[in-house]
Amino acid sequence: MKYCVSFAMICMLVGCYEGYGTHEGKDVWYDDWNAGAGDRPIHVMEDVEGKLVVLSDHRYAKTADNVYLMGIKIYDADPDTFTTLEYPFSKDKKHVYCGSLYLVDANPDGFQLLFQEPTFGMLIRSDKKPFIKVYGDHPALGQESEYCTKPAWSTDGKSIYYAYAKVEKANANSFTPLDGLYGKDDKNIFYGHDVVDGADHSTFVVDDRGYARDKDHFFVKGKPANAAQMKAISKSISK
Repeated sequence: MKYCVSFAMICMLVGCYEGYGTHEGKDVWYDDWNAGAGDRPIHVMEDVEGKLVVLSDHRYAKTADNVYLMGIKIYDADPDTFTTLEYPFSKDKKHVYCGSLYLVDANPDGFQLLFQEPTFGMLIRSDKKPFIKVYGDHPALGQESEYCTKPAWSTDGKSIYYAYAKVEKANANSFTPLDGLYGKDDKNIFYGHDVVDGADHSTFVVDDRGYARDKDHFFVKGKPANAAQMKAISKSISK
């Protein structure tokens, strides 16, 4: 009994409920697993050729030809120069990656993570449409069987990025993240990679309760709150 308890504690510390392994002769990624819930969720890596080497961050692995994050191939990654950064960012000699998708046109030598909300999870899908809807198109979409990325603000010194998307109208010299969704520069307010139309720049804030607002409006998903949304906001504030 003592041995079992000790082993469970070790598993929690080193994360052995998730990781790479083999199943029926194929390389796989095991997702987080509740020991009392049954079989471990499994991602079969169909395209692996050669020996799979797990990196110091156990979520990453590589072969001679490819790099993987949680079993998902990182598009166009160079195994020889690949290195991990603050999760889920990584880079090689060509690109900076947020999840499995590189930041479009970003210079890896100038990369700096500005802000990511710890409670935001990774978007993982085999369908490219959710990625295009939230972040816009990407050269990798349609090329791989599965993708992942996470909302986070970053820069390469010349441009601002939200996940993999370049924030086209943002001034990298004056940009400041306000939270995991909103940011501002000297001219505009941004919700992700989109400009928030109609926001008063001088009074726009994300307050201590997490509400985005200016002197005239509360904002939900980058747009002024409608009547139903304002009713819910007012009810929450009055508590």
